[in-house]
Amino acid sequence: MDIMITTTEELKKLIDQLMEEDFVTIDTEFIREFTYYPQLCLIQIAPGSGGQAYAVDPLAKGIDLSPFKKLFKDKNIVKVFHSAEQDIEMFYNALETIPLPLFDTQIAGQVLGYGEAASYATIVKDICRESLDKSSRFTDWARRPLNEKQITYALSDVTYLRDVYKNFAQRLKEKGREKWIDEDVKELTNPERYQNDPKDAWQRFKTKHSSPTFLGILKEVAKWREETAQKRNVPRNRIIRDDGISEIAAEEPTTIEDLKQLRRIHEKTIEKHGEEIIKAVKKGRRFPIKSIFKRFRPEPKQVADSEALFTLMRVLLKRQCEKHNVAQKLVATMDEIKELSCLNEHELRKSKSHIMHGWRGEVFGKYVLKLMSGKLALMVQDNEVCLLEQQPEEKWD
Repeated sequence: MDIMITTTEELKKLIDQLMEEDFVTIDTEFIREFTYYPQLCLIQIAPGSGGQAYAVDPLAKGIDLSPFKKLFKDKNIVKVFHSAEQDIEMFYNALETIPLPLFDTQIAGQVLGYGEAASYATIVKDICRESLDKSSRFTDWARRPLNEKQITYALSDVTYLRDVYKNFAQRLKEKGREKWIDEDVKELTNPERYQNDPKDAWQRFKTKHSSPTFLGILKEVAKWREETAQKRNVPRNRIIRDDGISEIAAEEPTTIEDLKQLRRIHEKTIEKHGEEIIKAVKKGRRFPIKSIFKRFRPEPKQVADSEALFTLMRVLLKRQCEKHNVAQKLVATMDEIKELSCLNEHELRKSKSHIMHGWRGEVFGKYVLKLMSGKLALMVQDNEVCLLEQQPEEKWD
């Protein structure tokens, strides 16, 4: 079988071979600069047991990628990726299928001490003692034919990924951290993550405006732009930029002449979409106030010295993550810590935040609660931050 798979029959044969494996390693190449939906240009896949890796050409004339569904749905074969989110997006858009069960070596790397980004190049150099050739990383993967250097570059990722997976799986087992990555993988493989519903497009915007009218217009204009971008398969900003939508929501134009007065709206945009924008604005002005505010997370109420608590919690997070050699952002984000710092002890105990439960609760959450209840202090000893506990550690549920 050729390394480059270009027909459906060849793909079926390859998938049949891979169905005998315990795991397979997968990567994709794509471009997304000029379209709304990213264009899948190459699929690299390698059998976990070793041997030849293959490149599947989704742009080959007449090829049907549906044989992948059989592999992706088999629960006995682990699908291994590094930084899987965009790869999952490719397969969800192309096949409406998400590969399961899935192992992401980037998430595993964050749990095993490779830092926030858990760079694949760093991991490969550490485990495989090899330096990745990144000379083809900016290749136009949609251009055909691909040369031997490009294909070799593409296949190297899934080849090294086999050793990385086996190493990480063993280390997670030895450290008792296999379940530490489950929650993040579950979130990563949730189909809703890859469904861009136009009515939710406005939630991408970060704004301090709380005016019901502003938010109503923002919602309707963002919805219109998302629908238009999807229909034409062009990037959102090719329709109208984010700052343009925010200006429309702030200025509330009701006529074409009003639109022409706005600084961030180009004349060509008005000529092509002006009437549709005005229609969306008028609909947004009628949007019910209660419906708007239900969609926004309420501002956390302030407690005494919440800023000081926020600072203490950040120090505590850093200390605990260094102790357990795990990436900070995998345990808690700054926004999540900010929210916790605005809760009192009683609210913390009842909090459903994932920080307060499971392995995150064991590593960090229970210490936050002890800090808030006065049973834990932070101190410096020999230039290191240490914990001074009032009572011995207890089992955390």
